[in-house]
This record gives sequence, C-alpha cells and structure tokens, in this order.
Amino acid sequence: LIGTWTRDGDVPKPDPKAPQFTQLTFTPDGGLSATYVAAGGALAGVIGKAPKVQSEQDTYATPDAQTLRIAEGSSHREYQYRVSGGKLYLTPSGASDAAVFTKSAAAS
Repeated sequence: LIGTWTRDGDVPKPDPKAPQFTQLTFTPDGGLSATYVAAGGALAGVIGKAPKVQSEQDTYATPDAQTLRIAEGSSHREYQYRVSGGKLYLTPSGASDAAVFTKSAAAS
C-alpha cells in the first residue's frame, strides 16, 4: 500500500454518506494524505454543483490482509481492499462497488 494511488476516471460525484477519495498517499509510518470529494448530502447531486475537493492528513492501519481502517480525527472508516496488477480496489464497508486506484510512479 505504501505510495501514492490516484483514482481512475473522472472526479467522482459526491456521495451523500461518505467521502469519495481521489488520491491516497500511504507512508510507512502509518500516515495517510487523503484528497477527496467531501460527502455532499442529498442536495449536492440535485443542484449539480461542482464537487468540492478537500484534503486532510489521517492515519491508517491494516488489521488484516483485506481490511484498511482510516482514522479521521475521532472517527474511523473501514474498507475492504485488494491490490492486484498495480491497482488498488477499495470498497467501503457495506458497499458492493470498489473504487479503483492506480499507483503513481515513484517520485525520484
């Protein structure tokens, strides 16, 4: 997981319940730099305003080989993850569709 992963495709539409990550950078010490489209609530999709992209510094843990737990301040989000062929598949708990990310080439 260590490194920078960028979401495939266009900037996602806001989800009423959860942030939609656009880029994730995992560091060896458990730090996470996350760029995401903020949860927009029900109105965001209706009025069609441009997604608001935000970023924050979080921490992460991988309690097992398929679980990624991201801590945002006092709240935690849990995801199922899988890395295959240079892609990261991240599925929020309780969801069926994975967001797909491509690993960026290492910066020199």
